[in-house]
Amino acid sequence: MKRIVMLLKSRIYAGAEKIAITIMQNLKEEYEFYYVSPYGEIAQRLEAESLSYIPLSDFQIKEIRSIVRNLRPDLIHAHDFSASAAASLLKDWHGKPKVISHLHYNARENQRWGKKAMIYRVALNRIDQVVCVSDAVAKEAVFKRALEGKTKVLGNPIDAVRIQTMAVAERGEDWIEKAEKKEEVYLYDIVFVGRFTKQKDPEKLIRIIARLKKSGQLVKAAFIGTGELEESCDRLILQYGLEEQVHRLGYLENPYPIIKRSRLLCMTSKEEGFGLAVAEAMVLGVPVLVSKVGGMKTLLGADAEEFCETEQEYVEKIKRLLQDPIFYQAAKKRSRRRADCFCEVESYMEEMRKLYRELILR
Repeated sequence: MKRIVMLLKSRIYAGAEKIAITIMQNLKEEYEFYYVSPYGEIAQRLEAESLSYIPLSDFQIKEIRSIVRNLRPDLIHAHDFSASAAASLLKDWHGKPKVISHLHYNARENQRWGKKAMIYRVALNRIDQVVCVSDAVAKEAVFKRALEGKTKVLGNPIDAVRIQTMAVAERGEDWIEKAEKKEEVYLYDIVFVGRFTKQKDPEKLIRIIARLKKSGQLVKAAFIGTGELEESCDRLILQYGLEEQVHRLGYLENPYPIIKRSRLLCMTSKEEGFGLAVAEAMVLGVPVLVSKVGGMKTLLGADAEEFCETEQEYVEKIKRLLQDPIFYQAAKKRSRRRADCFCEVESYMEEMRKLYRELILR
């Protein structure tokens, strides 16, 4: 059985990590997989899924090289830029193992020449295949010419049945009673799902909620995720007096019941590749409001009503969604309609099978 290393720099479980695990789950009968990353909360998820995990003490090339030499994999599937650059240094003189660079978001650093873009451009010489989650990732990169001939655009797999099943897994008797009466039951007006990083910009959404409060529109919001901006967000919540309105729920193994029982999902990202959380919300029929960045234009369409370019535009559209039932129902219908077009897991896995087979046999 051919051996594949999933290489990631992160310690947590979020979008890229979810895709790596989904691939391992679906192709583990065909390939011997090892997930390699710095030790963190991801370990619990991998253990729960009974997947092989080799933890790193830190993301240092010396330690990664030692693991790769011991495993002797046929292929390294590196997720995002740092892991891809590291993987490019691990090939021997015979060009083994093969390297896939899987880019999950449209990083601004790669839209202009700088240290990060230059490192990745050099790494491309030793990368065999690049997988992008949207056209924007490749088209907007400053090194796009070097991507020609080795890039495949492959949107993230969406297991709609699984998401819908998990969304109703934790509903209580109160919901069942109201559902029988055909009443809508919401826990939150707004939900945010993502890492607490500069790219996802959760601070912007907190400022938007403060603007809503100042305008007289009180909302209840759930923030799902962890990351480096947690303390900064907590300070903003206190600064604006939003302790009763904004609930930070941290990492949730199953966020779907919260998403399903929220009136809308807001993503205020500065950068976005595919927008997995947005896609999953639409599978659940939840309206979305998003920044007009990266893969969002592919996911929603270039002129989608869901785009917001300023904080004030978010405020105005949130208020209309919450106050205008006809406008809100139209937004729900758009979400459901778009969800029908997403890449299903089986077709995604067939594409990944072909890619692995071609690279390993090359």
